[in-house]
Amino acid sequence: ETPVTVKGSTWYLLVEPQTKTVSVRAQGKPVQARLLRTGNRLECEYAGGVVRVDLPAAERTELVDVVALRFA
Repeated sequence: ETPVTVKGSTWYLLVEPQTKTVSVRAQGKPVQARLLRTGNRLECEYAGGVVRVDLPAAERTELVDVVALRFA
């Protein structure tokens, strides 16, 4: 499972370097997904109570990356 911390309406997903896609259960679709290090937007899907975010290889580092999911 992906470690998650929450502040307000934003979830912060701690993504291991080898991970290409991250999925978390949520009550709704986020209004925005961003890679915290760069601020670049990421594509995300929501279906069946699960948010799925694909992480492009060009955006990754050899360290843990943080994806911010902002909910309404």
